[in-house]
Amino acid sequence: MSFFRKILGGEESFVDPVCGMKLPTSRARDVAEYQGKTYQFCSTACREQFEREREKYLAGERAG
Repeated sequence: MSFFRKILGGEESFVDPVCGMKLPTSRARDVAEYQGKTYQFCSTACREQFEREREKYLAGERAG
């Protein structure tokens, strides 16, 4: 899939596990690692919330 995104000019994206916002990878404002996986966030506030309640967000719950 990455091959086709590059050919079509699309950029890789991520979904912030806290707020659910989908953004291009280049717009990640913060990152965190947990259990060997890197998570990207739209803001430092989302990263901080994730670090307080990782299991909640990894289970699919979103900030309300």
